[in-house]
Amino acid sequence: PLPPLVNNALATEAGVSALDAAMGKTLQEQITNNKNDITELNSNLATAIYSSDLMESHSSPAFVRWDKDTLNTPFKAGKTTSQDGFAICYGIYSGWQTVMAIPEGESEIYFHSNLQGVASGWSKITGTKA
Repeated sequence: PLPPLVNNALATEAGVSALDAAMGKTLQEQITNNKNDITELNSNLATAIYSSDLMESHSSPAFVRWDKDTLNTPFKAGKTTSQDGFAICYGIYSGWQTVMAIPEGESEIYFHSNLQGVASGWSKITGTKA
């Protein structure tokens, strides 16, 4: 007798039933790979990378952290006393760029942009108590 027919999208082990494993095994591998890729992506999103210059180029939005040694921060511009913080940076300084910087322990958010290479300087949004 022939082995039982199994939907080959559900079969993940070769040699057990007719029409098995070719599609199911590939599908399961893709699901596993996607799960691993999503886990890695989530880990990367949650971790800010160190930036030595907040005005460095980023071809896609980047989540970065900065400290007293980082160039072009609100601290270096004399806007805040906080030496550390994090930022979201996107673009190229000589073209179009936006930086949103948040100093550690403060309730202000600082923005800096460049439009066709012309810098705006740092602007501040101050938080108010709710």
